[in-house]
Amino acid sequence: MLPINRYLQEQFIHQKLKMIMEYQKIESQESKYFKTVKEMCRFYGISRKTFYKYLKQFNISQSNLECLLPHSRDNPRRIGISLPKNWNS
Repeated sequence: MLPINRYLQEQFIHQKLKMIMEYQKIESQESKYFKTVKEMCRFYGISRKTFYKYLKQFNISQSNLECLLPHSRDNPRRIGISLPKNWNS
């Protein structure tokens, strides 16, 4: 993955943090804009599954904002795997 410049990093973090803060307002029924997480996710153009992935990363990392940056999608389990020699036999 190409390195992301500082401005884009801040934008990724800001948008995801805004969603997490809005989620907390929805949970406490204080949100002015959304009644449900589904409505919020539709507004931001992401699935609920993706939002809950962001929330889980944020909670596990103990509020470390760097966890909200995009991660490489490479599958580490696929690297270095070779088929057995008798595979086609």
